[in-house]
Amino acid sequence: TLENAAASGDTSIRGDLVSRGHLVLGGLNSDFRINQGGVRFESGSTLAVTLNDQGFASELRVDNEATLEGLEIALTAKPGNYNEPIIYSVIFASEFVDGWQAFTTPEFAFLEISDPAVMADGPDDFRLTFTVTPSENSLVNFAQTPNQSATASAMNAVLASGSADADELQQNFSVLGVSQVPGVLDQLAGESLGAFTNAREANAQAFAQALSRRLRAGGYAPGPVPVSRFEQRVEEATRIPAGAAGSDPAYRGGWLEA
Repeated sequence: TLENAAASGDTSIRGDLVSRGHLVLGGLNSDFRINQGGVRFESGSTLAVTLNDQGFASELRVDNEATLEGLEIALTAKPGNYNEPIIYSVIFASEFVDGWQAFTTPEFAFLEISDPAVMADGPDDFRLTFTVTPSENSLVNFAQTPNQSATASAMNAVLASGSADADELQQNFSVLGVSQVPGVLDQLAGESLGAFTNAREANAQAFAQALSRRLRAGGYAPGPVPVSRFEQRVEEATRIPAGAAGSDPAYRGGWLEA
């Protein structure tokens, strides 16, 4: 019986396993294997899974049956290009006991996650899968203030540029949760200078700084968005020579630096 446990790389145990808490699988291309036994996830238990845009995910492989009594599959998606539907398999077992229940979290802003489903590869060979599909949402859909809306519109214009920096931005945006987007828009607009509190927002900090450097170099022109403090800063930033941030008191600190 495990209350809470985390695996590092490939892990194997022998015999039946009952999970009553949080089980973190190893990273990508690694599996947690239960030899000569089955697994039972009691109600309220969580299975933490990491996945990427190449179709790889951490896996749980069980020789015997799997019993899922309301399992939460907590997903951590690595930044990437999720441009096409991708099917992920996370639990492999000889049987999934009738009445199994599982669901995924969190709710992503730009990815649609299907309900888990069991697929059969043979008489005693089953796997629990879900599909990740790009959604039709854009940054504007999650803006909560006029300034966030203007920021989102300008960022959409940047993302449409097709540059290498725009691709990096898109990869990081793709794995944001719904609740995170407004805060990231504020960061990009310079509304909030507080510390980032999690990994996804740390990614936002990194690509915001990269975008800031491009803007200072005149790499992007502002799009036709409503006039706002953000747009004014974009217009000013595109006129700053590369490497000149901070040299003029009017631009001290840079508009995107956190």
